[in-house]
Amino acid sequence: MTRHSAALSALVVLPLTLGGLTTASGAVDNGTSTIVSVDPEQRSARQSAKLQMHPQIAASGPALQPAGAAKSAMTATFKPRKVKRPVTLQRKSGSRWVNKSKGRQNRKGVAEFTGAYAKGRATYRVVAPRYRGLKPVKSAGVVTSKPGAADFTDDFAAGLDPATWATRGDDYQPTSKRTCSRPSADATRVSGGVAKLRVLVDPDPPGALPRRCSYDGELYKWRLNGHIGTQNTYSFKYGYAAARIKFQARQGQHGSFWMNPATQVTTLGSASSTGAEIDVIEWFGERARRGGLYSFLHHWPDDEATPVKVGGAIPNPARYGKDWAGRYHVFSVEWTPSRYVFRIDGQETFRTSKAVSGQEQYLILSLLSSDYELENLGNENKLPQTMSVDWVRTWER
Repeated sequence: MTRHSAALSALVVLPLTLGGLTTASGAVDNGTSTIVSVDPEQRSARQSAKLQMHPQIAASGPALQPAGAAKSAMTATFKPRKVKRPVTLQRKSGSRWVNKSKGRQNRKGVAEFTGAYAKGRATYRVVAPRYRGLKPVKSAGVVTSKPGAADFTDDFAAGLDPATWATRGDDYQPTSKRTCSRPSADATRVSGGVAKLRVLVDPDPPGALPRRCSYDGELYKWRLNGHIGTQNTYSFKYGYAAARIKFQARQGQHGSFWMNPATQVTTLGSASSTGAEIDVIEWFGERARRGGLYSFLHHWPDDEATPVKVGGAIPNPARYGKDWAGRYHVFSVEWTPSRYVFRIDGQETFRTSKAVSGQEQYLILSLLSSDYELENLGNENKLPQTMSVDWVRTWER
């Protein structure tokens, strides 16, 4: 595992609009963390362009890949929006700008890109050509090093570091809807630089338990779950968290990358004081209803037993990638004092200003077989199921 202690530089936002600094969402930022650069030609172009540089949160593929080889993600925002206006991402080469990829503005006036990190030396900009009465417009150049170095990286090259990760309990958890399943260190293995979280048959259920677990009138084999976290060892507040994951194939269990509050000022009330459960991604298996991919937030405004849930299924997940059980993808969340933005390989899937945690949060990786999904496995001979994690990173700011 490697760690870095470097402050995350601010988001890069171009240009000024009406008074103050504009953020990626167009809101005024009165703080000092936003860097603004204005291209003089934008004043007469009748549309402004700004480019926000994110960390290295895009790396789709079937094979393992070093965390440092992931691509930087970029969000280009144009105002006023002009749906379907062509946009080109350019990279600087010497004194020239070279076209790298093309896109179009969506209904929000946004175009998303990824580009090679090149150890922070790469400089990118976006250009929109003349279009339906609009003059050409371009953003100023932004270097990939702007988001700063990662503050935490674990690529599992040295195995599962017990000084960082611990199994989250060792008993069955009916209050968490896992009557038939328990976390176990035996369900997490690291080999070849991959953390493998598994669901497998419990070969030795503790205590005087019957041969099988009874749930909702059906009998199931007892299960062990891979379930690890960094509670008491590593947490952070605000920034980006990302994990490169290849999920299990079958239903009957769900793989997750999520965070829980490491600190709380109060146990009930605003998420700024209580923290929140931040489910960056959950995958319920191939052919699961509604596409199988979900992002959630849970917080406790007034009743600790019934937390309020925000979020849900990611609509039409095929827009963001394919083969979730056969390829690695980077699932990430950008967390600020005012919002969350969830992404898959740098592409935004969901954003919300609800349940924003104001507390330190720690990291969790899990493959859990909850009671309500046991019947979906189809055949217990399909166990074990495995979720593979290539690396986990955070950028705190």
